[in-house]
Amino acid sequence: MIFRLHTGLLALLISASSFAQTQLYTESFAPFSYQQDGVIKGKAVAIVRRMADEIQEPYQIKLWPWIRAYTKVKNTANTGLFLVAKTPAREKLFKWVGPIIEDHIYLCQRATASPLPYMRLDQLSKRANIAITRGFPEQEILQRHGFNNLKLTKNPLHALQLLHRGHADYVSCTPYTLPQLLKAASLPAESFQYTSMKVYQAELYLAFNQQTPDAHVEKWQHAMLKLQREGKLTSLTPDYIHLETPLENGH
Repeated sequence: MIFRLHTGLLALLISASSFAQTQLYTESFAPFSYQQDGVIKGKAVAIVRRMADEIQEPYQIKLWPWIRAYTKVKNTANTGLFLVAKTPAREKLFKWVGPIIEDHIYLCQRATASPLPYMRLDQLSKRANIAITRGFPEQEILQRHGFNNLKLTKNPLHALQLLHRGHADYVSCTPYTLPQLLKAASLPAESFQYTSMKVYQAELYLAFNQQTPDAHVEKWQHAMLKLQREGKLTSLTPDYIHLETPLENGH
């Protein structure tokens, strides 16, 4: 009997200690997440911190390059990554909390370029060079539509710079993140315009390693839903930037 009590107590202690601190990762992708004066900030960071505080969860957030963080969380227990688009290829690789934010991804071009004459992605596949960040969902989606001429970059800022210099015809962009990218590249918004081509609509999540207990994931999910019901996440939703599209210009 004493042995069973000790064994049960030991199991509880191991379980508790294994989640004494959750290691979370995110990438530098303003306004969702970025580092300023040595502090990790951003809209997504604020939401995740609010969720962790709600469940009184000890945690640490690290800012890593996307591919490195993605690989780390996929292969390491007691870790999570945000923000992650939940695609069919990724669905069984992680356990999901969210959606936290919904995003819309379009093709963006230089303002001086001719309006996009096509209505479907597959019509564009052999006619344009598109710069996208390696490992982003756009890569999988565009390759599925027959794009074999993608310019894969290390981050979205690099992709935007390729577009500006004329080394790419289009980049994938989102109204959430484009303002900060333009600011980082010292480029005016008037230099670019959205096309009418939506690449996809994404729901963005906090993704935990597959070994994470379901009860732990559910605790985070319940915290997010509670905060949403109470309206405590509304003020943390990123603002959009408005760029004119060729359709809005009347072209």
